[in-house]
Amino acid sequence: AGTNTVKAELRDFNLSPVWKLLRPPFDLASRATGSFTLSWNGAFDPLKISGSARLNLVATRQAPDASVLPVSGKLDAQLHPGRTLVNLESVSTLGSRLNGQFSLRSFREIEGDFRGNAPDVDALITQLSRFLGGSDNPTGAIKLKGPLQFNAHASGKLKGPTVSITSDVLELQAGVLKHLSARAEGKIEGSQITFQGTITLPESATVHAQGGLDISGRAPVLDLDAHGHGIPAIAVVKMFDSTLPVSGNLNAQLHLGGTPDALSGYASIAGDDLSLYREPLGRLDIDLRLADKEIQSKQCTLLNDPLNPASGRIDAQFTYALDSDRFQFQAGGKDLQLKRLALPN
Repeated sequence: AGTNTVKAELRDFNLSPVWKLLRPPFDLASRATGSFTLSWNGAFDPLKISGSARLNLVATRQAPDASVLPVSGKLDAQLHPGRTLVNLESVSTLGSRLNGQFSLRSFREIEGDFRGNAPDVDALITQLSRFLGGSDNPTGAIKLKGPLQFNAHASGKLKGPTVSITSDVLELQAGVLKHLSARAEGKIEGSQITFQGTITLPESATVHAQGGLDISGRAPVLDLDAHGHGIPAIAVVKMFDSTLPVSGNLNAQLHLGGTPDALSGYASIAGDDLSLYREPLGRLDIDLRLADKEIQSKQCTLLNDPLNPASGRIDAQFTYALDSDRFQFQAGGKDLQLKRLALPN
């Protein structure tokens, strides 16, 4: 048998049927315009093809669906028997733009590196959740804002590669909290996502977090732990865009678990040597619980003198509904004296 050669020009060609011949783990929602050349000896065998392709991809839908990935951008491929090398340029998908290179061995194994950015981290997370079969509101009531940069490495079986990711959000806003930045490392293995990272607050304070996300079910299940020690109280004030003059240090820890629409967990905050407008306030202890989309205080106590807890104290209770922003607060005090409090005019 001789050598067979095919040269062709494509215009608005639907890639989905051809992509499915590779039995990939997701469908490709793109049309292609460009050219390709293929050659092989004897009977047609995808593993024995040589050739090249230069294609411009245009997504056939704006948003992804479960295991359906819309992709736009430029693709340059070199095919060798048993191995395909692909270069991606200005590819748009899942609310991000990326560049990268990857190789396919026998159309069964992948090895590649990618780098990219997303102007809106919340849009990226939402579209990724849709693609993985999750909800359209994966972060629940906590809306994230900020541009994200990332690097990723993929390796393993094409149907279920392991993906390692490092990401940075230099100007992060989480709900009403501002002036944050975050750096995280994560790994995707099958339906399990593990991650660890650091959130930087004003005053260079840091909070460390680690956890996992199980995406095997109808909704992703989160397991998150976070803690911070020696956080300046002024850093917390600045997160709310306030200039309130406070001092002292805080320790905090947090645990969250469950699906985005049914998160539950707890948090504790302890503050020492706190002062406001140079008035010593003492020690603060707060214990919070999250359930049914509501944050409720189990303890909120300010002790002016921790060695004399029977007097000079304030006890408070509050609830905050995440879905309606409804806030309720009540407090009572005993023998609390503010001697040096100097409020501004």
